[in-house]
Amino acid sequence: MFVEDLAELAINCAQQENNVLLDAVGPEIFAFEDLVQQIASAVGAKPKFIHVSPRAAVQLLRLVGPIVGDVVLTREEIEGLMADLLVSKQAATGQTRFSAWLAQNAAVLGSKYTSELQKHFQ
Repeated sequence: MFVEDLAELAINCAQQENNVLLDAVGPEIFAFEDLVQQIASAVGAKPKFIHVSPRAAVQLLRLVGPIVGDVVLTREEIEGLMADLLVSKQAATGQTRFSAWLAQNAAVLGSKYTSELQKHFQ
């Protein structure tokens, strides 16, 4: 579903005569914890949330990174989340609701993991 939305958006933009700058976003907006909770519920996980300062989160994630062999979340990503940089100021450009996509794809989520470090830097 998301792929079709993105393909349609790309085709529409390619047909424009002028340069176009827009966000490729769907109709739903989630707080980070809500997003994690929805994904966890869909895959049958029961995460324990602890609320810490951004500085403490960065330090904890630096400890977790080597255990999972990846960079979980960087200081810059945390700052971006806190500044709502992932929340579009534009109207939705996609029609697919993440919650609907999640329900349809829950069975395959988490069945394969690709480390960003291994994918891009090794």
